[in-house]
Amino acid sequence: MAQMIPLILAEEETSSSMARQRVFRDLNDPLDCYDDMELVRRFRFSRASISKITELIANYLNFAERSCVASPHLQVCVALQFFSSGTFQIICGDGINVSQASASRYIRDVSLCLQAIYHQFVSLPAGLKRVEVKNKFYEIAHFPGVVGLVDGTHIRIQRPSENEADYINRHFYHSINVQAICQPDGMFSDVLARFHGSVHDSRIWKNSGVGMHVENTFSIGEHILGDSGYIMRPYLLTPYRQPISTPQFNYNMHIRGQGLLLNRHLGDGNEDSTVFMESSG
Repeated sequence: MAQMIPLILAEEETSSSMARQRVFRDLNDPLDCYDDMELVRRFRFSRASISKITELIANYLNFAERSCVASPHLQVCVALQFFSSGTFQIICGDGINVSQASASRYIRDVSLCLQAIYHQFVSLPAGLKRVEVKNKFYEIAHFPGVVGLVDGTHIRIQRPSENEADYINRHFYHSINVQAICQPDGMFSDVLARFHGSVHDSRIWKNSGVGMHVENTFSIGEHILGDSGYIMRPYLLTPYRQPISTPQFNYNMHIRGQGLLLNRHLGDGNEDSTVFMESSG
């Protein structure tokens, strides 16, 4: 028996070492640490989707430096948790055991990486895809030629240290006014997030690259639909503010039927994420 004690102690030490390694690996990779349901609950994305996002931006992430021991999965998950919850960074970081400073760095780095690949996935439909989109919109509200729906949504931000008044929107809180163009399946074909909360939707459209693109490239009979906050153009159709005839009432009914679709998709963001606080309507 005495001869077996060293063997037992050695085996226990090996097991303890393996356990320590396992804990370290789990803490450094949420995909190892959480089951499928918990991943979706925390980060709003499935295991496969998190892996795909990480794969897409891995070459952009600066995780090879000795000073950054966090795995790409961890950096992506910290950012996704912040995007989906809107919580302060220290709360977000504590959820998966990283400091506020680290969480802030991961959110910044992942955001820049996503921005770098943005146009691979977010663009106005063209060719056969555009025909498909117009057909789907027509099935919804029997409105022909619709390529997308545009609206703004206010994203709440902390009180800025400079130019504070520029960020106060008509709901009297600090925000940025984000312009989004939506497809019938809920996918976004354009997002612009660089204007202060005090800027009106119509001004954002007028000064946006996508607005100029639509004006210069859309064929006759193709258009984006917007609400009455936009100025009506051949390529940007909006409801009549004061309809006076049956055709105008019918037109408004169809265009607002499409508008409900956009409000629902922006509303999905509002319900799932406190980052998206309130649609500007």
